[in-house]
Amino acid sequence: MTDRKPINVEWSSWIEGQITQARARGEFENLPGAGKPLADLDKTYNESWWIQSFMAREDASWLPETLQVRRDTERVELAISRMSSERAVGEYLTELNVRICRVNTGFAAGPAAHVVPVDSEGLMESWRTRRDERRREALADVGVTKSDPDERRRQILAAALIAAQAGIAGGLVVALM
Repeated sequence: MTDRKPINVEWSSWIEGQITQARARGEFENLPGAGKPLADLDKTYNESWWIQSFMAREDASWLPETLQVRRDTERVELAISRMSSERAVGEYLTELNVRICRVNTGFAAGPAAHVVPVDSEGLMESWRTRRDERRREALADVGVTKSDPDERRRQILAAALIAAQAGIAGGLVVALM
């Protein structure tokens, strides 16, 4: 930031002077996006482009909290199916139930919503079942079975690669033992 504009200097010349001084100090060099074309020039003009880009960049929601909680409750199985650890699933379900309680008590912005809390234990158990099925499938894809220890040792690397691709790398060693 610089000093205030002197009284006897016009705005345009004072601003040009500030820009010239900043260039001399090198403040316009190595800026992000320098030398690159402007993004989205080929798209049609949208009056709310700035808010849409902000919402996308910040991963924010357009919905009031009550409707967002309702939406998250409907998509809870999809959300937890993408998680790789039991701890992450537990934290997500706990946080969702806290948000549901806040919505149901009327402390959240948006229309009235009465959402039933999610069954954390039931969802956790179904997540564990799906995780175990994915582990067995990954091991079966490379022919690794628990009854064949020599084959298991030779193919452990292949099983680990497949499990990593399936997003179940954590706990694979436990499943192999």
